[in-house]
Amino acid sequence: MTGVLKRFNMLDSRPVATPAPSGMSMTAEEELPGLGPEIPYRSAVGSLLHAAIGTRFDIAHAVSQVGRFNATPKLPHWVQVKHILRYLNGTRAYCIRFCPNNDAELSKLLLYAYVDSDWAGDIATRRSTTGFILLLGGMPITWKSQLQPCVTLSSTEAEYVAACLCAQEVMWLRRLMEELGAKQVAPTTVYEDNDGCIALSKNPRNKGRTKHIAIKWHYVRDCVKSKDMDLIAIDTGKNLADILTKSVARIVFQRLVENAMHNGK
Repeated sequence: MTGVLKRFNMLDSRPVATPAPSGMSMTAEEELPGLGPEIPYRSAVGSLLHAAIGTRFDIAHAVSQVGRFNATPKLPHWVQVKHILRYLNGTRAYCIRFCPNNDAELSKLLLYAYVDSDWAGDIATRRSTTGFILLLGGMPITWKSQLQPCVTLSSTEAEYVAACLCAQEVMWLRRLMEELGAKQVAPTTVYEDNDGCIALSKNPRNKGRTKHIAIKWHYVRDCVKSKDMDLIAIDTGKNLADILTKSVARIVFQRLVENAMHNGK
């Protein structure tokens, strides 16, 4: 991380508490001129993306925002890239640590997840953002923050789409863990803060308001029915995936990041 900061002349920058201002939602800023070739916007975003995918789940949402403007970046987008770098400058000591486990302990590792969605959060397309984070043995191992491929008509539908995308990752990891000798004997708990989404995943008779939802999103029902996954309600303030769907206030952000790095509960 020090090398990245030095490369973009941000090693002596003033740190900030969060990777993005609270409530930030970036737009194309079409009335402004594009950045000149002397501004290394794409290179900086690429470096941030590498960090976000590898170890820094806390910047995933902010990086996904600036990454949407790689084709025609403007000055406000570059300012936000530097904001992320300033945040990293103040959190260079952050890391994900895994305690060593012997073969006997491997079978005790439990997989669980948090999933969330920010309904119609993208101003330009009105698409929602999916965010989920999966933890193994209490530590984050994979996460995602990205725009959903379709426009949803309600917060419940947006959460349902997010839950389906999370379910696909859960099922892949359950199979991987089985191959590694750590088969998950119980359903994987997925924490979700939308009661409508949870009800929809367990009640196939609820067709009136959901008959327009594409069949592929009902994959989550199959996972619940087969007892490979179980959606469990959680308070929004405790949902670790919240920071992967929107820019939240400093106190909330720091609390959720600390929780994710300390057993996720």
